[in-house]
Amino acid sequence: MGTAMLHWLGLRIAKRPDRSRANTIAPHESRVELPNLGMVEVRATINCIGDVCPRPQLMTLKVLERIAEGEVVELQVDSPGAREAIYHMATTLCVTCLTVIKHKDHWRVYLRKDPGWDSGAWPLRES
Repeated sequence: MGTAMLHWLGLRIAKRPDRSRANTIAPHESRVELPNLGMVEVRATINCIGDVCPRPQLMTLKVLERIAEGEVVELQVDSPGAREAIYHMATTLCVTCLTVIKHKDHWRVYLRKDPGWDSGAWPLRES
């Protein structure tokens, strides 16, 4: 159905969110102060703003496979469903969810890879 027809029917076309930075994995070393934990070294930041399940989980899984035990990653999501799914995925994979910080338009989820981590425990793993 064309744009003119949608307007004639009184329907609007939703603007897509700015995804210029979405789907990026930025490996870096930075220090972040987390509530009740103090300063924590962050190994990588995963920007999944604008993405919905299962993309944030798959990108997080990809990063977790590449980092060492004990290292922390930061995941940025704006989907409430993705935020909840990441928490449940973390408990399945032996990853600790250190904290979730709410910002104006997104969440920052901090995850630490623990000993005993098992990527095969998650059913939606990429082949």
